Amino acid sequence: MVPAPLFLAPIDDTVTVVAVEVSQGSGPLADEPITIATLRARDGAEHIARIVGGPNAHGGFTRLAGYVVPVVGMRVRADLLDTTPAWKPAGVLPTPRTSFALNTPAGTWPDTALPVTFVLAGSTSRDVGDEALAELDVATRTWSNVDCTGFRAGVGAKSTAPAGDDGINGVYFQNQEWPAGLVAGAIGQTVVHVDASGRYRDADIHINSKNFRFSLDGQDGTIDLRSVLVHELGHALGLGHSTDPRATMFATVQGLRSRSLEKDDIVGVCTLYPGEGEPGCDSSPCPSPLLCVAGRCQRRGDATDVCSPCERVPGACDAAGDDARCIDIGEGATAGRVCGRACENDTDCGMGFHCRDTTTSGDRQCVSEVRCANGANVCTTDTDCRLGTCRAGACVGPTTEDAGNVDPAATPTEAGVAADASDTPVHEAGCTCSMPSGGSHAAPLGLVTLTFATLARAWKRRSRR
Repeated sequence: MVPAPLFLAPIDDTVTVVAVEVSQGSGPLADEPITIATLRARDGAEHIARIVGGPNAHGGFTRLAGYVVPVVGMRVRADLLDTTPAWKPAGVLPTPRTSFALNTPAGTWPDTALPVTFVLAGSTSRDVGDEALAELDVATRTWSNVDCTGFRAGVGAKSTAPAGDDGINGVYFQNQEWPAGLVAGAIGQTVVHVDASGRYRDADIHINSKNFRFSLDGQDGTIDLRSVLVHELGHALGLGHSTDPRATMFATVQGLRSRSLEKDDIVGVCTLYPGEGEPGCDSSPCPSPLLCVAGRCQRRGDATDVCSPCERVPGACDAAGDDARCIDIGEGATAGRVCGRACENDTDCGMGFHCRDTTTSGDRQCVSEVRCANGANVCTTDTDCRLGTCRAGACVGPTTEDAGNVDPAATPTEAGVAADASDTPVHEAGCTCSMPSGGSHAAPLGLVTLTFATLARAWKRRSRR
């Protein structure tokens, strides 16, 4: 898939806002204010730009996350993209530097609004149907389960309410048209509504299902819906785009890697909402038909996540996080490779998994007690495996011996990873690795750039649950 266009117009220089008119939107944005601005370039040429945003009927302000609402006399980019520099707090994770940013307008949900409830509203997704609700549920958990945050979100009953500043946080699949006022070519965009004090009171997520195909697994020719929802929920809670290309809040989504949160995303949500994370799916069961694997929800046959079959190539444990590794389990006829997940202790891994060293330098990963018989890729024969082969009840990737050659990345471990519940050592490579999945083409999401003035508290790094 060719990456979607990110901007409304090519960017050469800033332009001046010479006239502004605010009108009521139409179609899917009928309850939103639309600002129509005349922009004048340095050579005198003028063009008209439309953007959702401006004062609304409820006494608050509406803004398309990451874009400027133009005011006469302002100098702005021709695409109205907000270029406010991302705030980088001193003394917090100096290596690598913190790259997350605040939404524009900056703000957070008040404590009294937590948990923030999101609902499917309007049309049902033409691509995944009612399964979108389970994906939204898992996406909200992704942010709420972070160890160091007090942010909470969940899902509610389906709504027929149109988008607008009504206190209903809707997810809208725009199957018939991508509304004027949103950025042409964007995969998804979030419209936030703030009150007079700058507190969030409504956030609506728009998914461009008119121009893009979505799926539950990111197969070729589609975009993984959960990855998009996790990203857009980051905007809805107050984060903008990160400058760290590894972060889920980076401006593009690729394959399944935006399903998990990376260090920069965690710093962001824990700074905005410090506290203690919500327990994982061992305490709060996954929505049907998903399974709880290592404390997180997976669909049967999910690729690139904990206990998914993998090969040691760049990219195949993406859904498990940037520091996930392709680890060896079993021995002899039962040997194979599956994805782990980076951890610091057993608590990070959930029931049925342990945090163990997988290389001579440590590289601790979540490892199944029962050779991934408690994973989402269980089997009785090879035909049950979407990827890999069936060995001892689990789908696994090939080992070095299967390939018939030497794996240059593999290094024997001293402590090893247990092949099962015993202490039998195996071997593991120290490289980041993943099995390529479908839909691995990069495409931009609705862009958000943020700033804020003060740090709520210094964040101490904790592993994701």
